[in-house]
Amino acid sequence: MAAAFTALQQAPLVRAIAEFQDGLFVDLATFLAPLRNQTYEQEDHMVEAFLQALHAGDTLEYVQRYLVCRPGTLTSRHIDAAAQLGYMQVVKFLCALGLPLSLYALPKAAIRGHLDVVEFLHHHVDRTPDSVHIALNHAAHAGHLAVVQFLYEHRVEELTVVPIVSAANGGRADVEQYLRARFRPPPGL
Repeated sequence: MAAAFTALQQAPLVRAIAEFQDGLFVDLATFLAPLRNQTYEQEDHMVEAFLQALHAGDTLEYVQRYLVCRPGTLTSRHIDAAAQLGYMQVVKFLCALGLPLSLYALPKAAIRGHLDVVEFLHHHVDRTPDSVHIALNHAAHAGHLAVVQFLYEHRVEELTVVPIVSAANGGRADVEQYLRARFRPPPGL
């Protein structure tokens, strides 16, 4: 019994136990503490706030350490939020874990103009024609010409009028002109 008591008095052990209170490392708990008392209308908002809170340092390192503490808690919504925030290394890491990809990751990266994330998701992850259409429409409306050019050049279906209208509605003349120059109306129209 005395040996056990002596072991429990060792400073490194006490520090390790205290640091891991609440199941999180102290620095992670500090970053995430403000989120505990927040209410979010949608889970997506909470996930985005989680990643933004961790972005105060090296986001990927914090996400990896968070997984040590809370394995199995990350979902496709975390990929969506990382894509929207442009956290490329986190997107790669989460995709490598085999998390399922939702329809929204590609459009969320496109609407914010994160070309590197759009390219990665397009080339390395299964995608659907719907997600590509939605991404093109969002990027056009937001005026991200480089993203529009990439998605147009790597499309699997013909260009529709929707991204042209989206660009026009967003007041993005350069994107609208780029798309108009490439639009071919379907026969009979």
